[in-house]
Amino acid sequence: MPTNVPQLSFNINLQADERVKLIAYRHWLILARNLSIWFTFWFICTVIFLWRVSVVGVDTLNTVLFGAGTIFFGAMIYSYFDWRNDALVVTNQRVISYNSRFLISVQRNELYVREIEDVKTVTESVVSRYFDYGEIEVQTASRLRNIAFVGIVNPTLVRDTILEFVAPLKEVEHVEHIQQIVRAKVLKQGTMPSLPPLSDFIPPEQTGRTLLGIIPPSPEVRGNSIIWRKHWLFLFVEAANPILLFLIINLSWSLLLGYDFIRSGGSLVFLAILDIFCLGWLIYEVIDWRNDEYIVTPINIIDIERKPLGRETKRETTWDKIQNVSLNQENLWARILKYGDVELFTAGQNENFTFRGVAAPDSVLAVISDYRDQFEQRARDREFDSTLMLLQHYHQLQRDELQVLFDDHRSHIEAKLPPTERLETGV
Repeated sequence: MPTNVPQLSFNINLQADERVKLIAYRHWLILARNLSIWFTFWFICTVIFLWRVSVVGVDTLNTVLFGAGTIFFGAMIYSYFDWRNDALVVTNQRVISYNSRFLISVQRNELYVREIEDVKTVTESVVSRYFDYGEIEVQTASRLRNIAFVGIVNPTLVRDTILEFVAPLKEVEHVEHIQQIVRAKVLKQGTMPSLPPLSDFIPPEQTGRTLLGIIPPSPEVRGNSIIWRKHWLFLFVEAANPILLFLIINLSWSLLLGYDFIRSGGSLVFLAILDIFCLGWLIYEVIDWRNDEYIVTPINIIDIERKPLGRETKRETTWDKIQNVSLNQENLWARILKYGDVELFTAGQNENFTFRGVAAPDSVLAVISDYRDQFEQRARDREFDSTLMLLQHYHQLQRDELQVLFDDHRSHIEAKLPPTERLETGV
């Protein structure tokens, strides 16, 4: 639960001027939900064990029931400490998510207040609204770095506490941003503020890894362009056919040769031809998988389907045509293996853009949304540039008008002065 008297059980390395403002924990109903399954199994095992002990004494089944009940009881204790060690800490400078899996691992994510763009809260049911708990998501410019904390107590209080520090800082940054643009565009002082590089939206640890140079990474970062390919499962499915055929051919050849149905001399040539065919088929499938690319750049989205030694289909659209982006994982296997379809709904086109079967589709969706946001930001900046250009022309006209008035006034005064005094003024 949130507390205004922070007592930390872990070290967050507070800075000299940093103060803890709030610590929020997961609601007790989250613990109850996690415990309910283990408690049910433990209760069933315990009841059956006590009944059978009173009837037949200790036997093999009772020993198994006792062991299972002990394991389930231990799982309840583990769930309690796992729940107890999770916390979201809010300071005047940072938001820190601390997720400790008891005796296994510790995951800690933190964001500085200056990085936070927005804070979102979600209560999914009547129960969560009644007991005042839900999910809070601290959002940044890069959605891959967002902090999400599920089952937090009083999410509204936590959100307001975070925004208490974010709003004033963002207001100051916005004013400074506008002032910097005006100085650079109108007064020709300083440089224009720049947006963060788009390549930063994918941290290095999020990029894929190549396999022996044969299977390229996905995603693959090339400058400001990011390339995705289909999940390795689709390569495995397509490559399974030539591999299976290769195994069947060689196994059949071995059996036929072992039972003297064929001779090793002439059959080896035929076997080599078939093996080369299978190898060529396998290479074809790998290249075919490699050639299908989904590319996003700061300007457009590109979908390439290229057959080896065959037809290439390339579709392309710009970010201003994208109206919405959605994620679809059709079945349980897609969620387990973490692949899915990311669909980009377009305006004025007969068919939407669909990144089919990409790995980590939530990350793909986040990066695409970031690119789209930056495109819209650049569009707003261009509109602001037009306004600033008008302001710059107005500023120049005002200066020219003042100069004309000054020259007229000087000429008028000069005309009234004697010739000797005009020389003394240096006119």
